[in-house]
Formats: sequence, structure tokens, C-alpha cells
Amino acid sequence: FTLIAGKPPFDGNTTQKLMQHQLKDAPALHELNAAVPPELSNLVARMLEKKPSKRFQTAADVIAALAPWTGASARVLAGLSRTKLG
Repeated sequence: FTLIAGKPPFDGNTTQKLMQHQLKDAPALHELNAAVPPELSNLVARMLEKKPSKRFQTAADVIAALAPWTGASARVLAGLSRTKLG
């Protein structure tokens, strides 16, 4: 979220941030910045889901979901080579 938005999803002191992480959903990236495609915004939202069962279950799943936005990056390909996807 922070890499795309340039700021964390929640503001405030430590206690306030912890409460927000537990009780609130992060803002949608595409609503903060119209240049962010809704599909990418939804992907990040899925990574921030409160319930673990709603999140990606493996790093390989995240890599595969991010593939449309990474192109043929050597770093991404190196990461894939260490997974079943590679």
C-alpha cells in the first residue's frame, strides 16, 4: 500500500494506527489516486484483508497476481524460479 500510495493506510499515533488496522479497511488505492488501476487496487486490498482466509495463501500467489504490473522484470523472474510457478 505504502509503495503505491506514498503513505501508510492509516494515520495517527501508534495506538490509533493499531486500532484502525483492526477495525477499519484501508482506503482503496484507486480512490486516493485515479491513476491506480482498480484491479491493482483490489489486489492490494486483498493482501490487506483482515481475515487470513481472504488473503493470498502463498507468496507465489502474490507474485502471479502482480505479474501483469511487473512485465518481464529479471527480479520477478528470479523470484518465480524459486517457486512452483518458475
